[in-house]
Amino acid sequence: MTGQSEESRQLPRRRCGRLRSSKDFDRVRTEGRSWPARLLLIQTAPNPNGEIRVGVVASKRLGHAVRRNRVRRLIREAIRKLCAHLRSGWDVVIVARSGMVGASFQAVLAALEDGLRRAGIFDGPPVATVSSAGGFPFVERAQTTEQGNT
Repeated sequence: MTGQSEESRQLPRRRCGRLRSSKDFDRVRTEGRSWPARLLLIQTAPNPNGEIRVGVVASKRLGHAVRRNRVRRLIREAIRKLCAHLRSGWDVVIVARSGMVGASFQAVLAALEDGLRRAGIFDGPPVATVSSAGGFPFVERAQTTEQGNT
């Protein structure tokens, strides 16, 4: 065995490009559409190059640098898992909201998958293991409620 997980052998890995310039972020904001969610805001615009590029925004409103960097890492890892299922030809900007600070990776993955499906750029089977129909906060709340009653 080569040490690769079964998931990495099943899907061809495709890397998503990154949005880097402020000009690209501004173009997505002005020309694109947006889809809000509790944890994040997804903004998309067609990309003339035919590739998928993703940019992450974590403002100072989220807290100090350690929190902002953790949020960015969570979003980037979720995008890495979902990238093989995204349709080419789009620029995507993901804006983290304050609820993202204490969120688990599964909640971020479910919220991102749900938002990308609503945006119409996610193709393929579900990746998140938690309900993407708003169930992710309730699963965590149900677990904490059970612990609080004991």
